[in-house]
Amino acid sequence: MITIENLSVKLGKSLILDHLSLKISSGEIIGLVAPNGTGKTTLLRSISGLQKITSGKISLDSHDIKQADTNYCRSFFYLQNVDLLYPELTVIEHLRFVKYTWKSDQQIDQILDLLQMTAYQHKKTSKLSLGMKQHLVIAMAITSGAPNILMDEPFNGLDPTSVHIVTRAIHSLAQAGKAFLFSSHMLNHIDQTCSKVFFLQNKKIEYILNFAETPSEKSEEIYHNLYERNDIFESTTF
Repeated sequence: MITIENLSVKLGKSLILDHLSLKISSGEIIGLVAPNGTGKTTLLRSISGLQKITSGKISLDSHDIKQADTNYCRSFFYLQNVDLLYPELTVIEHLRFVKYTWKSDQQIDQILDLLQMTAYQHKKTSKLSLGMKQHLVIAMAITSGAPNILMDEPFNGLDPTSVHIVTRAIHSLAQAGKAFLFSSHMLNHIDQTCSKVFFLQNKKIEYILNFAETPSEKSEEIYHNLYERNDIFESTTF
């Protein structure tokens, strides 16, 4: 479970998030949507402790970020971009490192099979394609066994088959009680994957699309109403 109360974050003198609050329960898959430069990555980095918060409260399950202890850090896995992979380590060495660090009981062989990565498990990451690297960071998130998974644009570089494989894995993990929060611009895919979509605007969560309550609503329509219409009016001179 991820709980955020009145979170504010400044970068220099700029206020990026302002009294933002949200709650994500175990088993939920939440899409985070907003135009670039509006705070999505800042929010994910704040939850992970990589970005210092100005005020507010963040807790993962029963662990508070202000404690910044091992229990808090092991309660999540933040899937960032592939540039952070170690080029001289192989796929399986990355997974073994994650398993050791998170004290996980996940079975690496099963994860490799689930994501169809067995054929290149002994390749160094410097030799992998972008799609393979993206598979690896997702496999690392699963290997951690963390109850809360944060992902920043996790489907970048994946072909349609890979998107299907990864989406199926996310659904399986959510059914087992994992909580997911990921940013994405793939609005149609978000509608097919998520239980809810959070729309970030004015430095806070402006709108929540809950598919259990309004299954006919579409992320693309909400995105257009929240962001694109405002852009049209602001750029038009009467």
